[in-house]
Amino acid sequence: MSISEKVKELSEEIRKTEKFKKYQEARVNFEKDQQARSLLENFQKAKAELAILREGRFDGVAEQHKKTEKLSREVLKNKTIENYMKARKEYEGLVGELAVAISKGIDFPIRLPEKKSRCGR
Repeated sequence: MSISEKVKELSEEIRKTEKFKKYQEARVNFEKDQQARSLLENFQKAKAELAILREGRFDGVAEQHKKTEKLSREVLKNKTIENYMKARKEYEGLVGELAVAISKGIDFPIRLPEKKSRCGR
């Protein structure tokens, strides 16, 4: 069996896991929820704008910080986003564990990125 065939087989096994199924379900629910998608997009834009204002030492940092904090609280209260992020994190953990196991098996060590804080989603 070729490496490509083995990868395809592993991919099929991953798709059978509960973590993958939960992630897929949560992703579909998130994609269907226009309000949740809009809220998360607005939060991400506000966060990026805040970073630009801070980096450039421009006026309006305090106001943008308040706006970002308000959106952050709304994001944290949204169950669709919460479920999606939780399922995504668990699925990413599974994929990361597999990547580390494979890297050890081929003597090519990799390090996973450090985990972000809850606000860094």
